[in-house]
This record gives sequence, C-alpha cells and structure tokens, in this order.
Amino acid sequence: MSDKPDRRSRVTDVLKHAGVAIVGGAFTTGGATVFLLPCLILPFFQLGVMLILNTTITVCLTFFFLMPALMICGPMGQCGRTLRVLFCMGKPRPPPSADEGAVEPADENASEGNDEGNDAGRATWAHDTAPTATSI
Repeated sequence: MSDKPDRRSRVTDVLKHAGVAIVGGAFTTGGATVFLLPCLILPFFQLGVMLILNTTITVCLTFFFLMPALMICGPMGQCGRTLRVLFCMGKPRPPPSADEGAVEPADENASEGNDEGNDAGRATWAHDTAPTATSI
C-alpha cells in the first residue's frame, strides 16, 4: 500500500511494486502459449491465438488506460483501504441532534414499511461523507 499523498505518486508506487509481476506474468503466459501456434489441430491453434491476444490486450489496457485513469481520478487519503472496508473500521456518525429534527419519510409508502427513499434505517459511516477541503 502506498502512503503517498497524491495520485501520481501512488500510481508510480504501484508500477514499481506490481508492474514487474504484471509484465512477468504476461511474458510467461505468452511464452507458454507460443507452443500452441504451430499446432495443426485447429482448436489448439485458436486457443493459442486467443490467449496471446487476451494477454496483449489486458497488458495494454492495464498500462495505457487503467494507470492514467487512476492518475486522474484514483483514490486519495484513506479511500480504497480494503482492511477498513472488510473490518468496518469506519466510525459511525452520531445521531442527529434534537434541533435538527427526525428524518421524515419521502412518501406515504415509506411510512408503511416500504423504506424506498427513506434513509432513516440506513447505517451511515464516517467514510460515506464527501471529502472536505482539509482531507484533500
């Protein structure tokens, strides 16, 4: 995991640590598949072509689409920390104070047990909030 503050540094860390494994996996898959290409049995030849194309397209999309996309709009701060999500480490929000009032149902169906549009029963967590200027 990267503890860098900006997206570009995080993507650079990912490429340093996982990039070698991705390229190595692509080369070993392609290298093992090369032996299927000279086969005279058509399904084996087709399987070889499919595996090489699949590996090539996946590596190209990983390095030339996913990484730039993560540099533009990847996670920041604590967002994306899988341990926090898996073990529910977010802090619950405090209940609304008395002067804020209770949450009213959005329509008549919500008060009859159908809670579509009614957020009163939904658990809210601290990481569900929008980022503030101080957290960015």
